[in-house]
Amino acid sequence: MSPRWRIGAPRGVALINALLLVAALSAITVTLMQRAELARARLGGMLDADQLGLYLDAAEQLAFGLLAQPSGTAGITHLDQVWAQPFVEEPIDRGTVSLRISDLQGRFNLAWLNRPALDESDLEERAIIFEAFGQLMQDLGLDQQVRRRLIQALDPELGQRVTAWGRSTRPPDLPLVSVFQLRLVEGVSDADLEVLAPHVTSLPTQTMPNMNTISPEVLAAFLPRANAGSLAAALTQARPFEDSTAALDWIESRFGADARTRISALDPDVHSDWFELRIAARLDRLRLTRNVVLHRDDPSVCCKIVLALPEPD
Repeated sequence: MSPRWRIGAPRGVALINALLLVAALSAITVTLMQRAELARARLGGMLDADQLGLYLDAAEQLAFGLLAQPSGTAGITHLDQVWAQPFVEEPIDRGTVSLRISDLQGRFNLAWLNRPALDESDLEERAIIFEAFGQLMQDLGLDQQVRRRLIQALDPELGQRVTAWGRSTRPPDLPLVSVFQLRLVEGVSDADLEVLAPHVTSLPTQTMPNMNTISPEVLAAFLPRANAGSLAAALTQARPFEDSTAALDWIESRFGADARTRISALDPDVHSDWFELRIAARLDRLRLTRNVVLHRDDPSVCCKIVLALPEPD
């Protein structure tokens, strides 16, 4: 008679329960391992982000050193100095860092539009500045409606500004803290600001342009017969200027006495105190960026951080 291999009912149920228990424990184990792996990855990401933050801090310190170096000619800030040379994808520890320093006094200061008008000459200077701002936006290709909206937004006469917006909306308060407050202006898109932002800034009203760093686009906006492309080449040959008088003499020799008068309305200088840092740090596939505004009130000492913001990537 052949042996009987059939398992009894109680023993079969126990075996099935044991198998179900093993399966459940296995599922729980897999879930716990997955959670542990996610926690490990999250912790690794946090540590990498902290390390990138240290890279950004290190780049700031590098910028301080570059801006505090002797200029070679006392009191002059120009684009041949070491701070003006960008650092791109420089290796640092396990990653890289990029640093670009820009002279904010080489841009159009929107606060010039808010200068107080105490007499007729002040009104004439303000008219020149508003005209130049409109010309700059036109040269950059901004739509006429956008140009009109921005000029209305920056008009120092609050009543006119509110009227231009109607009763239900209000333009941003002046003076602007940041150029990106212009996002509040109805009809101005992020794409418009991306075009405009590299050429404008918002600094204290009394901050004047540096003729050694002013961009060809901004300078051309004040000179009706100038072209930014040809002006860039001419400026490269002429700069650095030793003082503002030398810069104004050069302007007059090329564009006439009226051009000198228009630039004189800005009380130009050849020294700068305001700078912008754009820093990007990369570690593997992670990247962080930071935008920093610095104020240097002593050429041999740098600097005070006025504004530091993470930058969209």
